[in-house]
Amino acid sequence: MKDALSITILVAVLSAGYLSADVMAQVQKLPIEYVQSLDQARDILKPQGKPLIITKDPFKPIIMPAKKGIIAKPVDILSDVKVLGIVKLDDDYRAFIRVGTKERVVSLQDTVRKFTIIDINMEQVVFKSGNRTVIKKRGKL
Repeated sequence: MKDALSITILVAVLSAGYLSADVMAQVQKLPIEYVQSLDQARDILKPQGKPLIITKDPFKPIIMPAKKGIIAKPVDILSDVKVLGIVKLDDDYRAFIRVGTKERVVSLQDTVRKFTIIDINMEQVVFKSGNRTVIKKRGKL
């Protein structure tokens, strides 16, 4: 808007004859846009300031730094696995487990939700995945 206002004032000065001929020739080469309506001319000549509305704290950083010292607790994907019973057949142990709503019989090296069964004894079943080990004890119904 300031450029349009400057050009408007410059045209008024030109028409009054206050500038030299060489300056007038340079000014006439400038691209001048004409206003299309009376409202547009009013906005150029007398701009109305609109109130500045700030919805965000200008002193608060846009990107918040990560909080240090908080370590996320690993999700226990075996939380709904229940050991219902354990049976010894010859030298092998088998466990009767419930995973969610399904029940099944498992033995050593079977996989339950990406965890491999590495040990079964009369009291518990030991699951391992990577470096994480989960022990599920035989429970009561």
